Amino acid sequence: MFSGPERSGYHAVAAAPVPPDPSRRAILIPVAPWLKNLPRWLKILLVAISVWLAVILVYMLFIPTGDRLTVLWSQPVSDHGSYYAKKLILLDDRIIAVDEVDPGLVAFSLAGDELWRESCSVPVHTDPVLINNIIFAQPYAPRQWMPDPIYIDLDGASIDPVPSKLDHGGINFPVYTGESLVYLHDMKNLTALDASFEELWTYQAPNFVLNQLTADQTGRIYFSTCGLNPTNRTFICLEPDGTEAWRYSFITSDYSSPQFHGGMVYVSTHLGLYAFDRQGNVLWHVLPQQWVNSSPLVAGDSVLCTTDDVVVNAFDFDGNPLWQTEPLVKRMLPGYVANFMLRLPDGRVVIFDAQHSVPRISELLLGYDSVEASLVGGVTLLDPADGTVLNRFMLPNPVTGSPVVGPDGTLYAVTCDGMLNALRIPE
Repeated sequence: MFSGPERSGYHAVAAAPVPPDPSRRAILIPVAPWLKNLPRWLKILLVAISVWLAVILVYMLFIPTGDRLTVLWSQPVSDHGSYYAKKLILLDDRIIAVDEVDPGLVAFSLAGDELWRESCSVPVHTDPVLINNIIFAQPYAPRQWMPDPIYIDLDGASIDPVPSKLDHGGINFPVYTGESLVYLHDMKNLTALDASFEELWTYQAPNFVLNQLTADQTGRIYFSTCGLNPTNRTFICLEPDGTEAWRYSFITSDYSSPQFHGGMVYVSTHLGLYAFDRQGNVLWHVLPQQWVNSSPLVAGDSVLCTTDDVVVNAFDFDGNPLWQTEPLVKRMLPGYVANFMLRLPDGRVVIFDAQHSVPRISELLLGYDSVEASLVGGVTLLDPADGTVLNRFMLPNPVTGSPVVGPDGTLYAVTCDGMLNALRIPE
């Protein structure tokens, strides 16, 4: 019960506004009028993009990337980059590389001096092949215009005339076994020539041959074929005389270069690692947790392969798992990783990888060239006995072709900026 003065003596009065206290003034963020009128979903999208860009900034500024690898020398193979480098030829006193953009071959001394450069009118289509101190490579051209092959000595001097069997422009995937030159032509036909370039044999594959031919120490030839369905692959082995030794069918769209050791053939596909004996029997097949994306490597008493999550997996010669590493690359952002593995003379393993340092959204915003420029290269030094990561180094640009290692442990690799680099791995 109200006990004060009578209600009739009171009237509702509006409270007077309280002036703001200057000492407690709120911080106001100016907002553009057009931003206030945006739909709610668009505001959420802008906030999400802002958070994504903040993550990129943290990634680029604060995540450690490793020490820089010692570069002994670096020379340009191409002045316009070399995103898909061909195989290098390493000799006792020089190294020979393919210039894809300004087509031709270039030779450097092991000290980094350019010795000679042989140009051609169209890009080189094949890996260069060394045949009895003669370098052979086939430029690419449509069938209606077959360019002359590159046929030069170790000093870069052209040899004329080119053997007639090599002078028809249809040569693909040549490989020299030590006794014969084997190459593919017309997509399905393999031909072998002796040292005088006389035909030894021909073989017609059941389907299109899409991969580089590979020869083992005994002269056997290995390759894979693919029909109209790209996921159906057949792995074929030929004897040195061209007769078919065996074949095996894969259900995969990918196939690596095989590795040979102790009479065994190791092949990796996206769907795992396979071990074949000389008769073509599958002794074992293992499937890591992620897709395999490298050729196998035999190091010590183990067979190594890398997967899409940049993990190195090791198996013994019976297919039993030995160890696996943690991811070699912190893949906070989407990026493409290409792996190459090499064994050093002292038994250690070197792994080259590559990754975009900014997300693929930049490909949409800034264009392809900016994405290519955003690639960085990584080099991991590994102990194959137990998978211990001994060190991790960085390169300004990733390796884009099969690197080679010299007898003194020097690594030679072409990076995507078109440079041939001589790299020294610390002891």
